[in-house]
Formats: sequence, structure tokens, C-alpha cells
Amino acid sequence: MPTDKNDFPVIPDWILPLYGVGILDGLLGKMMSQIAKSYSNPKQGVYHLARFNGAMAQARASALRRYTFGTQAWSFPQGFRTTGQRGGMGSDTRFA
Repeated sequence: MPTDKNDFPVIPDWILPLYGVGILDGLLGKMMSQIAKSYSNPKQGVYHLARFNGAMAQARASALRRYTFGTQAWSFPQGFRTTGQRGGMGSDTRFA
């Protein structure tokens, strides 16, 4: 990720409203997993890291589906398209 002059990552504006809770879970999980800190809690750290991994899986699946929300995410592969004489694309069914 590109960074600004203060070394903060520059991310698009739509990322935080969509994945902000998942990013927060990852941050909390990493912080709570540290040993001998005032905020360490291994049980809660495992919980938040599991939620972060779930959010990452959901984000990965959304990216594979090209962020289609409310539409059909699957389309028939174009390699199996029919183009022969029995119909489909390119056929001429006019009769004389």
C-alpha cells in the first residue's frame, strides 16, 4: 500500500465503511495476543483473530465475485458457448 508523509497507509474511502469492523478485529486480535502487556488476553485474542480471518475470507470471496451485490455473481463460461449450425450464435434460421 502507498503511504503518506507520516507513513500511514493510503486506502480508498470505501474500504473502512465496508471492512472496518474486520480490520478492527485484526488489530485487537494482534494486540491481545501479545504477552505481558496490560491489554493482553489470549482467549479474546484468539476470538478476534478468528473474526478477522472470517472477514478476510469474505473480502476475498467478494473480490473474486467482482463485488457484485444484489446481482447474479455467476455466469456461464464463454468457452462453452454454442456457435454451431444447430442454433446459438451465428445461426441463420430463415426459410425461403
